[in-house]
Amino acid sequence: MRKLVGLSLCSLLAVACGDDDAPVDGGPMIDIGMTDTNMVDSGPPDTNRPDTPPSGTCNIGAACTPDRGCRDMPGACIAENATSTGSAMDPIMNGPGGATTAPVTFWQGGYCTSVLPTMAVPFPCDPEDAMDTSCGSCGVCVDLGDSSLCADACVPSVADNADCRDGYECNFGIRGCFPGCPTGDANEVFCRTDRADMNGIPGIQTPDDCSAAPADCGGGAGGATNFDPLVYNPDSEASCNPTTYQCDDPDRDATASGGDPCVMDNECELRGFCIEEVAATDDEPAAWLGGSCIKTGCDITGNGCANDGKCQERGLGVFGCLAPCTVGMGADASDPTSWIDGESARGGCRDGYSCWWDGLGAAGVADNGVCLPVDFNADVTEGNVGEPCTEDTECFSPFGRGFCLTGEGFPGGYCSVRDCAAPVFTGADAPSVCGEDTDGICVGGFGGDEDPAFAICLDRCTSAEADCRDGFGCVEVAEGVRSCFPSCGADSDCRTAQRCNIPAGMMFGDCVDR
Repeated sequence: MRKLVGLSLCSLLAVACGDDDAPVDGGPMIDIGMTDTNMVDSGPPDTNRPDTPPSGTCNIGAACTPDRGCRDMPGACIAENATSTGSAMDPIMNGPGGATTAPVTFWQGGYCTSVLPTMAVPFPCDPEDAMDTSCGSCGVCVDLGDSSLCADACVPSVADNADCRDGYECNFGIRGCFPGCPTGDANEVFCRTDRADMNGIPGIQTPDDCSAAPADCGGGAGGATNFDPLVYNPDSEASCNPTTYQCDDPDRDATASGGDPCVMDNECELRGFCIEEVAATDDEPAAWLGGSCIKTGCDITGNGCANDGKCQERGLGVFGCLAPCTVGMGADASDPTSWIDGESARGGCRDGYSCWWDGLGAAGVADNGVCLPVDFNADVTEGNVGEPCTEDTECFSPFGRGFCLTGEGFPGGYCSVRDCAAPVFTGADAPSVCGEDTDGICVGGFGGDEDPAFAICLDRCTSAEADCRDGFGCVEVAEGVRSCFPSCGADSDCRTAQRCNIPAGMMFGDCVDR
């Protein structure tokens, strides 16, 4: 039941997500002690990984102490962290011999990185920017969720831990050297202990979760302590592989596949793990309903998907085994209400999931995608691309892909549909999820990426005056095609009483009064 560090729904499915409130003051190094059990190989953070093995001398990942520091990287040493699985406040249930804790050491021997994340600069490297050079030619930028870190890049193998140091695994998800499982006396406790969903709240809540938001753990006086407990499985045969530094479990279910519902890792295929259900909050809907098995690194020789699982990178950002599906299967091309709710909108996926295109299979081709969590919206039954909005639920959401573009770049919000280039229906007259040609248009290239996942619906126009909201220009987005967009490239993009103010050195500007 491992947390998918850095793999939020924003990185999975969104073209653009709102920024969190940025810290305004400095502070100590962000806690990356990794004291929760089984967090070291917890899945696929988004990563800017190299396509080829690193070459030359690299000091990232080298051993260090805070006093000695790191050569050419002063003050960038993650200290060895001797801690434990379990604690007095968070004891292990059913521990061998009655033990409630077990020692474990992370960042064995210390670990050099180029820059440590701080409260003032939590993201010293950008895991979403393929052009970011902060980690150098031999490093990989790892998204830790609320911070990032440069790790030593490696090429994963099922046979060993590549060129990582002893005590470190070559993580299949991040393609980097990261703390592995302990090989000493504590290895069996570590590999056989996990959080069990026992607190009556959907999903897994850790002590940190409940301390930060007691209301999400039942509220009241006990909210802060009503987290899911650590439970040792005495029937497990899992142990730490001293060659790969990953937990191996020979008793994994041989019939399990990617995308299976789950609450525990051992319900998934070998080297797979369970993404626990994420409970709904005031700000976000529930996700990963019923949990979902996944195995990352399925593109690696010898690590392919078991049974019915499909290996896909698109929509995830890393290669992972999930349940196969067919985009649009069961939907009626003439009835848009069949696109937004129920079995017809899911493409063969279970409730709470919809089919995300693999980028290859044509419309109607079986298993041309994998099941990923979405938030269906049955309340908006007609297309409303370009309409103002404050949240996703105000937008038409065919196949769960509708969303609200917000932020300074889209004043008042802007309803759209992501991944609109995914093939759904066949035939020359096949309808578009963007609406009729006179309404919406599917435009690619967003995020600097030609992948159709970065194609979104925009509101088609002939002139800003006739078709666009205040603050929007009617901009040519493709040859002969114009869409309402919060920018302009020429005076002709704006209203008659306005001109296009383009700052020096920029290609686009804003429509302003003459």
